[in-house]
Amino acid sequence: MASAAPQALGERDWSNLTAGPAGAIAERVLSNDYVDLLRFRAVCRAWRAGSAHLRARGALDRRFHPRRWVLLPCAFASLPRRLFLNVVTGEPVVLVLPDLPATSWGTPPRALLVLCWMGTHAVQLLNPLTGQLADLPHAASLLGSSGDLLRRQLRNLELRGAGLADDSMVALNFRSSSLSPKPGDLLWTRLTFHDGIISALPFQGRTCLVNSKNISVVGTAASQQHPPRRAVAAVHGRGAQAYLRNRMFLADNDGELILCYHVLPTNEPCNHRRCSVCRVKLDSRDMASLAMLQGKALFTGTRRAVLVSAAVSSSIDADTVYVCSYNDVAH
Repeated sequence: MASAAPQALGERDWSNLTAGPAGAIAERVLSNDYVDLLRFRAVCRAWRAGSAHLRARGALDRRFHPRRWVLLPCAFASLPRRLFLNVVTGEPVVLVLPDLPATSWGTPPRALLVLCWMGTHAVQLLNPLTGQLADLPHAASLLGSSGDLLRRQLRNLELRGAGLADDSMVALNFRSSSLSPKPGDLLWTRLTFHDGIISALPFQGRTCLVNSKNISVVGTAASQQHPPRRAVAAVHGRGAQAYLRNRMFLADNDGELILCYHVLPTNEPCNHRRCSVCRVKLDSRDMASLAMLQGKALFTGTRRAVLVSAAVSSSIDADTVYVCSYNDVAH
């Protein structure tokens, strides 16, 4: 006896989904995560055809940027393979990256990479998920030097973070300055701060910075006729002395900005740190203390922090702050 057709059993033949519904579903999938779109397109030829209109418009198209993914250090995978981890589900994804220059600057937690090529000192932004590159101003204009001096400065340069200051501007954040260009610009625009940048994080289309006094955001005016500006978004009240003893980190709690700071009490061993976590309320320019992390764990190092679901591993305890060793940020 012939089996009943799928329609007769009340089932739907998803392989015959037309372009319109398939495209709508693909757009919704992309709004959640680009990796989900890759899986959607891998199902069948019809679904790939229905989502063919979804293409990244260059490396700065934030729809295709990694979300909820971190790029793990080289120790977790052999080059040229690199391991990405979903901080919500714990799912790993292995990607093969192109040959990277010795002076690559990795920028977790968003997993976009800033590259400085050894031979030419050209600077580029790489989206490792799509493989797309955006050309940025040359390293010589970044540091105002050339030759051997430029090479020495590049080796000692400490990148605190990178991200988009708006839809078309990249911000690189160093210890005491933030530099922003648009792809195609020949020069970097430098914003210098009297208080050094402790932590930087791309957040909701802006770049957030924290120093010893406050949290600020870097962006451009709506007309984009003016250079990028820094605006104070919240005052954390830790004080200048706390800056000398504390480490402060910004983290993205799935759309909520978090500030964590380490207090090293006087006359106590260096491993007796006290950690406090606050929710940053940008709308009211203040903060509120957090006693719980909603089942997550916060990992902090020397320059950055990331929130991870405790479901990622049985070795992770919920509502716990993990302080990693000094050399925790190898790329």
